Amino acid sequence: MALSDLKIRTAKNPEQQYKRADGGGLFLLVKPNSSKLWQQRYRFLGKERLLSHGSYPAVSLAQARLKREKAHVVLAEGRDPAVQKRLDDIEAETQARTTFWLVAEDYLQMAYERELADATIRKKIWHVEKLAAPLHNRPINEISSAEILQLVKRIERSGRLETAKM
Repeated sequence: MALSDLKIRTAKNPEQQYKRADGGGLFLLVKPNSSKLWQQRYRFLGKERLLSHGSYPAVSLAQARLKREKAHVVLAEGRDPAVQKRLDDIEAETQARTTFWLVAEDYLQMAYERELADATIRKKIWHVEKLAAPLHNRPINEISSAEILQLVKRIERSGRLETAKM
């Protein structure tokens, strides 16, 4: 029998943990400390596996069902949903950590390694630290061409026409 939001909210705090099934391998694990966790059982390459979808109420019943369906799609494609979830998390973390500032630091490091003139390196540092300051903490894949254009126009308005060309 499928779960309802009312059944989940009224689940008692037991002395031992227990499970409430929703179907398709999805169940709610109710623990003695009153936490409620969404988990899903599935089989991959003949072995039973367990996939966690988060805690209730942070992950609603509808969200848990969507995650269950996504896991079924991944399984149908012949991939392990737990491994895919880890890969997706790593990818998201990598994307979030690849900020403009980190890429700019690599760029400046290459300038040092190429043994450019001190004046050239100072100018590059000034460009990155001062002129591109609004972009420092932004993930590099989220910076749009419109933002770059706005930044260049601001540099032009300040009278630095040659700098804006770079």
